[in-house]
Amino acid sequence: MEPPSVCSSKSLHSRSSLRIRYRRVFAYLRSRGIDAEIINHCIKHGQLYEDAEHHNCVFVGYEHGKPAYGCLRSCVAFYEKL
Repeated sequence: MEPPSVCSSKSLHSRSSLRIRYRRVFAYLRSRGIDAEIINHCIKHGQLYEDAEHHNCVFVGYEHGKPAYGCLRSCVAFYEKL
């Protein structure tokens, strides 16, 4: 079974091209019980960053040492009811 192909319409942003903030990601993951040392390790090694536009957690997956895919998770705890 082959892994799903990466969408060509979306690409992973390089960390240097983004204005990076981790406040929301850090707070969200701490509230989920993840240790600060683990979060900092993932950020330091480019496995985790915060999407600048929507403030999502972006978990980066690597293949052969290069970023290959990303998984988004919303950091927003509460949604406004319509």
